[in-house]
Parts: sequence; C-alpha cells; structure tokens
Amino acid sequence: MEIQELFGVRKDDPKTMERQEAFRVHNDDPKTVERQEAFRVHNDDPKTMERQEAFRVHNDNPAASTCTDNDSDEEKESKRTRSVNGVSKKVRSTEIFKLIKTEEWNELVDFLHNNKIAANEWVTEHNPDGSVRWRSLPIHLACEKKPPVDVIYHLLSIYPGAIGEKNYGGDLPLHIACREGASKEVINFMLVREKNTYNSSNEKDCEGRLALHLAASKSGTDVQVIKDLAEVNAKAARTPDDFGLLPLHWACSKNASKAVVEALLDVYPYANETKDSYGRTPIALVKLSENKEKDAIIELLSQDVSYYTTNLINTIDTLSTKVIKNGQKDNLRKKTNAENQ
Repeated sequence: MEIQELFGVRKDDPKTMERQEAFRVHNDDPKTVERQEAFRVHNDDPKTMERQEAFRVHNDNPAASTCTDNDSDEEKESKRTRSVNGVSKKVRSTEIFKLIKTEEWNELVDFLHNNKIAANEWVTEHNPDGSVRWRSLPIHLACEKKPPVDVIYHLLSIYPGAIGEKNYGGDLPLHIACREGASKEVINFMLVREKNTYNSSNEKDCEGRLALHLAASKSGTDVQVIKDLAEVNAKAARTPDDFGLLPLHWACSKNASKAVVEALLDVYPYANETKDSYGRTPIALVKLSENKEKDAIIELLSQDVSYYTTNLINTIDTLSTKVIKNGQKDNLRKKTNAENQ
C-alpha cells in the first residue's frame, strides 16, 4: 500500500489533484523560468563550487546515500536522514549531544567518522510550546567544553563553513571558545583555519564584544591567545563593547594575569586612560577585584602612557630591523643560487 493511501490521499482524489495543480511548476511559465534562473547553481561559479565542496556528501562516505530522480519522496527523505547504521537525524543529534556533554572526545571522533553528516546538522531543543529554546551546531557545543584540538579539526574538516555559523544566541564558535577558556592550540587552529575565508575576530556577539573581549574576560586565559587575537585584529584592543568596555577593562575586572594585562597595554597603551560607560578606568576596576596579582597590575597600570608607547616604538624598530635583515639574507641567497646555476 502506498504512503498516500495510508494517510487517505488518493491519486484520483479531485482535491488532491487540485492541490497538485496549484503547486506544480510549469516549465513554460515565464515567472517560473525567471525564478529558476535566479536560483540556478552554476557549476563553473568558483563561489558555488566552494559551497558545494563544503556541503558535498561524497559517494565514498559510507554514512550517506545519494538520492536519484527515480526515488520517491519518501525514499529521498529516508536517504537524507539515515546513516550507514540506519539511525535517523534525531538519533544522531541526541548521540552527538550526549558525547559532547560527557566529553567523550575519542568516541565523538569515531562517531563523526561513521556519521559525517552529523557535523553540519543543527542540534535543537524546543520549549513545551514548540518554540526553539536553543539551536547549535556540534562545533558550538564542543567549544563550550574546552575540547582537544583534534575534535575541532575533525568538525571543521567535515564542515568548513561551521567556522562562520552563529548559534541561536548569536555566538560564533570562536566567541564560545574564547569565553569558555579554550586552549591556545584550539584558538590558534581556528584562526589559521579561517584565514582568507572568514574573519571571526572581527565579528561581535550580541553585546558588542569581540573575541578579544571574551578571551580577556576569562580568568586563566593563556597570554598567547591574547597575542594571537590582537595580531589578526589590531583594532580589537581599542574597540569598546556595548557598555563602553575595552578588552583591558574586562581583563582588569575578571582577574586576568599580569601577563595578559601587559599584552593588552602593549597593543593599545591608551586603554589605560579610557573610561567605560560608567566612568570607570581599568585601574579602578582592578582595585575592586580579588586578583592575586593586584598590586603588580596596579603598578603596571600606574605607568605613564609614554612608557608603553616608547616600548611599542622600540618593538616596531626591532621588528623592522629583523625584516630588513631577513630580506637582505633572502636576496643574498637568491644571488648565490643564481651564480651556482
């Protein structure tokens, strides 16, 4: 018995035929042709090819089956939602959520190997009234749990576009990773992986905070994370959030280490004199904190701005000298190679 008959829908039912006619796409309809042209995917379009590669389900992937024109609607839906072991999307979402929540990272990698499609499937939880409570990709969920770098590697290898996807709360994976104190290896990998494709460090969360703000606000953040984020987005250190707080304000109010505070001052010394929306300077915030390095940080912040600008100029001069020397060595090497040929 066909599925239409199970639900009381018959092919010769006049109402059914009327609905089919209403939704039919006529090839000779000018409006239809116009819509088809507008949404056509051109195979020779580089951007289209890039998106196709990000979302492609490879035929050699045992976790996915390819739909054909001969498949019925039910068969197509079944193939889109089943994996090699016959589990549905709902079961996959439940399993991947459980593995991430319990931080079973090795098991998660194994699961992704057999169910690659799960990496780009949204995990959603609904309220009793059916509205969406939250919605995230596996990479968002993983970044909340300080994952090892190989987990992020596998998730982004399967679905590279996840790096630029925001969850239901408006957070990118990098936002979550910085806020939750992910390792410097994870942060660095994400920054390198998205290079030339998507710049998460320039994106703000729902409260106007950049990744640098979030990393600075997490006590225990490795100073290398601060340096890496400041390097890819030089303006971040002087960008206020919706409350007028610079990354330095967050660092001083959230018990950041002296090394983190110093790294932020090196990037933007004038942050030391900047007041937030409530009229508070960084030094005023650190005085209210319970930071174990409070005295050392207060001494650091008490330095005149010229102290840091001088250091910054010296650093620029040192780097410029290194660049010139490296260029001279490179030219000498090229000349030597040319003479030996």
